[in-house]
Amino acid sequence: MVESKYVKVGEINTHYLVAGKGKPIILIHGGGPGVLDWELNIGPLSKRHRVYALDLVGFGYSDKPKVDYTIPYFADFVRRFMDTLGLEQVSLVGLCMGGGTTLGVALESPQRVEKLVLVASCGLGKEVGAGIMRLLARLTPLLPSAFLKRWDNPDKNRFRRDLERRVYDPKVITDDLLNKQYELQSLALDVRVNLWKNFFGFGGQRINFRDRLHEIAMPTLIIYGQNDDAYPLAHAHTAHELIKNSQLHIFPKCGHVPPREKPDEFNQLLLDFLK
Repeated sequence: MVESKYVKVGEINTHYLVAGKGKPIILIHGGGPGVLDWELNIGPLSKRHRVYALDLVGFGYSDKPKVDYTIPYFADFVRRFMDTLGLEQVSLVGLCMGGGTTLGVALESPQRVEKLVLVASCGLGKEVGAGIMRLLARLTPLLPSAFLKRWDNPDKNRFRRDLERRVYDPKVITDDLLNKQYELQSLALDVRVNLWKNFFGFGGQRINFRDRLHEIAMPTLIIYGQNDDAYPLAHAHTAHELIKNSQLHIFPKCGHVPPREKPDEFNQLLLDFLK
């Protein structure tokens, strides 16, 4: 049974889901709909683990203070979430922006991370992918926040097209998923615009952990979709070479969100790695 709970992390009222018993795992979402990213994974993973999926500060149903949203800020928030719940050591699973967040925790507090899973992770290099992602990265430093906010709040037809570009098979984007994700991302418009401004520069990603990946010593699983258009697939191979105790799995016919596009295979892959 998955429970929805709130906890105060400092002054931040923080929403999270929790289920199962066993060694703790924290699932950290990407820059979109919060814990919805993990709706197909929490139940299966909780059969062997105590699974936490939190809405990071600024996302979902957690508080949204007026601060600068950066990867280091999120990493510190995750550590404080762990402290609040009395979690000394966990395995961290991060998707996209959440991957960069888990890297921040693993590099600054390695004793707190038993195992690390990077899923379509940002921060593995400065480059971004093709199409709209590359255009967004190039233009973000030049565009006013008001324009970016309007651009990030499209009608549902364009929003569907945006989601479909993220996946290999557009059928993954059901009407139910579209409606839920549209509502949740609308709650975080100001946060997302602030995050973009801090995340992208003229050279691509401002946060780039590539030069520090060799420091990661805990067992690490790197997961990418072969058809991911957000970040180059070469990032996954480079990370695998630099993180000595790592495994690499690339899902064929899969885009930027393997937990949703390949849920059964993804869940089994994680359970095998974490046991």
